[in-house]
Amino acid sequence: MGAILPSNCRFILTNINEAEIKSEDGYSIFEPTLKLEVQGKNAFRKMGVDGVDKVVVMHFIEIALKKTQQLAEEYSRVAKRDYAYGLLGTGVIIRLKPHNNDLDVFLETDPRYGPLPRTVGMNYSNHVGTISLRDWIEAIVDLSGELIEYFRLLNPRVYRELENLELQRRALGDKLQSL
Repeated sequence: MGAILPSNCRFILTNINEAEIKSEDGYSIFEPTLKLEVQGKNAFRKMGVDGVDKVVVMHFIEIALKKTQQLAEEYSRVAKRDYAYGLLGTGVIIRLKPHNNDLDVFLETDPRYGPLPRTVGMNYSNHVGTISLRDWIEAIVDLSGELIEYFRLLNPRVYRELENLELQRRALGDKLQSL
């Protein structure tokens, strides 16, 4: 039996306020700190921060699931284009740029998504590592599963409304089987 290798890409949630999740508006007001590890290193440290605070995370994951499904469908059959994942409420974008058979990961700033971190300015763009399509899909599937589970445990009323997100998460998980 082989060893389990660490993921080349994963999201980590910190500063989780359970009261935000339990609120009747929990879906919209849950704003934890989000960290991104690429190749075992905290990618946000290159921006001078440990993680990005106050991410409107449920809206991010809703868009990320759709965009990652699109990325997976287009990856091998159309001209390569960039995929930008805005972290709503933060001014930070995770940009994936296909390169050969991998994805180059960039952190960028864009004030349309929220206030910029104090440690960087406008037009910031930094390559933070290279991952596979599988790595990215696993990271999005894992993060969405973790978020859905928080609502299952802490806010059953909102959890019942997350069926569409769960279906999207499962579809992406199924896509992993074909990679």
